[in-house]
Amino acid sequence: AESDSLVSKAARPPLVLVDEEGLRVWHKQDAEFNTPRANVFIMVTSEAAYATARSAALTQMAMKLIKDALNETSYLADVAGLHASVWSDTHKLSIKLDGFSDKLPLLLERICAEVANHRVQQDRFEPLREELLRGYKNSHMKPTRHCTYLRQRALRRHLFPSQEQI
Repeated sequence: AESDSLVSKAARPPLVLVDEEGLRVWHKQDAEFNTPRANVFIMVTSEAAYATARSAALTQMAMKLIKDALNETSYLADVAGLHASVWSDTHKLSIKLDGFSDKLPLLLERICAEVANHRVQQDRFEPLREELLRGYKNSHMKPTRHCTYLRQRALRRHLFPSQEQI
């Protein structure tokens, strides 16, 4: 009977706490382990980020620099049971966090501060720029990557040829 109770609680969908334009907040209590864990997913949209091949390349470079700056923070958070991802895709910046909820706000604050106030470290700029350029130049070397690229070009409105971004 107790396992039936756990299954029925697990089968319940999460509750929508806030549903406004630009913001949706969900909640679902962990019924199995009753641990204080949370997941946060944030998307910030900007049409300008991928309006041209140049802006797309600059957005990708900015993301490389920000991820590099957050490398130590991400490692320490991972050791503490928190996980963070930051990436950009077509017209949005995405941040995903999960882990123990007591320290999640601190990690989110650190990531948002880095995104908002990022200062380029000159010693990291050139190696990351070279890595990005190498990625563009090698983007069609493997048939599977080339197929993925062609599929994305057909489906996405803003996907520029790698050669335009160099």
